[in-house]
Amino acid sequence: MKFKNKTLGEIVADNFRASQVFQRYNIDFCCAGKRGFIEACIAAKLDPEVVEREILNLEQDAAHDIDYNAMQPDKLIDFILREHHQYIEAESRSLPALADKVAQVHRDKHPELVEVAQTVHLIMEDMLVHQRKEEEILFPYIKAMVESKKNGTALPEACFGNIANPIGAMEADHDHVGALIFRLKELTSDFTLPDDACSSYTTLYKRLEELQNNTFRHVHLENNILFKEALKM
Repeated sequence: MKFKNKTLGEIVADNFRASQVFQRYNIDFCCAGKRGFIEACIAAKLDPEVVEREILNLEQDAAHDIDYNAMQPDKLIDFILREHHQYIEAESRSLPALADKVAQVHRDKHPELVEVAQTVHLIMEDMLVHQRKEEEILFPYIKAMVESKKNGTALPEACFGNIANPIGAMEADHDHVGALIFRLKELTSDFTLPDDACSSYTTLYKRLEELQNNTFRHVHLENNILFKEALKM
């Protein structure tokens, strides 16, 4: 087996399309990216060879995908800021209000929407605080590490000791947000609309699924690529 000794994070780092297969089987490849492929498949009661074959069949279509592994850490940070941090900032301005509105209108027939709205608020609040810590502390230091390595200059003194300390804190934040995303999936039956869903209800579920996908890639890029590279420098 090609993936016998691979972790989930390594597989997705090599081919991001593998995330489609893992998501279909509810295998957490971002927060649990350090988990072994075989172990994760067995825990999910899946045949590892079948899952591996599905992923390998995707590889022939992956020629035009972005190679995140090839990005320098500073360029990957810029990508994360543009594609993920800005996305959360934009969604935080309207998604919680939409979730509140849908819950208010449909709560009698769909009481789970109350917790959906509460969970959306928690995700947005937590992610905004988390991103601020990265933007003000961790990301500038990683960029300084890249410059130091490139130019042979000394690193500025860090307020957090070893870089493993803030990385560990950020990974813990990711675990918490990941659990909230999986709770959303559970509450919404994987974002499956009921027959009586109105246009706002439909829009909410579409945006929640987009939030899931954006967050999974966001966490994957940090946990399984950026942070690993930073720890090597």
